[in-house]
Amino acid sequence: MDEGRTAGGSPGPRVTDPAADAADTFAAALTKQGITVSSVKAGRATKGVKKVAQVRSAPLEQIVQQLLLTSDNDAAEVLLRQVALASGRSGSSADGVRAVRARLTKLGVWDANARINDGSGLARQTTVPADLLVDVLRVAASPKHPELRGVLTGLPVAGVEGSLRARYDDTQTRVGRGVVRAKTGTLSKVHALAGYLRTADGSQVAFAFVVNDADDDYAAQVWLDRVGAALSRCGC
Repeated sequence: MDEGRTAGGSPGPRVTDPAADAADTFAAALTKQGITVSSVKAGRATKGVKKVAQVRSAPLEQIVQQLLLTSDNDAAEVLLRQVALASGRSGSSADGVRAVRARLTKLGVWDANARINDGSGLARQTTVPADLLVDVLRVAASPKHPELRGVLTGLPVAGVEGSLRARYDDTQTRVGRGVVRAKTGTLSKVHALAGYLRTADGSQVAFAFVVNDADDDYAAQVWLDRVGAALSRCGC
């Protein structure tokens, strides 16, 4: 129910028992319609019971798009473990990292200087060179890899949606609104922006900028937006 979040869309904590939370919400909806609910408890359907409804997962591409749009760290960690399982490994974070490294190596974009320790990038030990981010975007845009297109279509549009909705709103960045599509990366003292855009002369450009050891977190974020906006104005 609402991804198990405790505050309706907030990126904060999740409920401890998602199934019970969903059942309680369903019971409340039934009660509101005048249907008496005697109790809510865990149970198991008996054999031969009639199926009244079912819910299937969204396609992986849509999951990736939503993850990127909202910068969902929890989903990124779960997806890393699913990648591990899909590669025939155990569903651990460590095996997920091995599977990701193997796939990036096969795609020809792995960088020996990269260090990945988690799925979300929240681990301070995770360090990814900007060149690697750009290379991934280029591969995702290649006609040879249509299966990776969700990496591009899931990136938020500057000033319009997702984690970039409230950005690109001053006089120096407004030109990038609706033009820049990028994924944010945010930790205290560390800020990144990677994505693509079409420049004023019609060129398609992939970019990645990373600010480390920022003295001012807000200023670092503004600088990233201004650089992205400047790229959109150029004739490359």
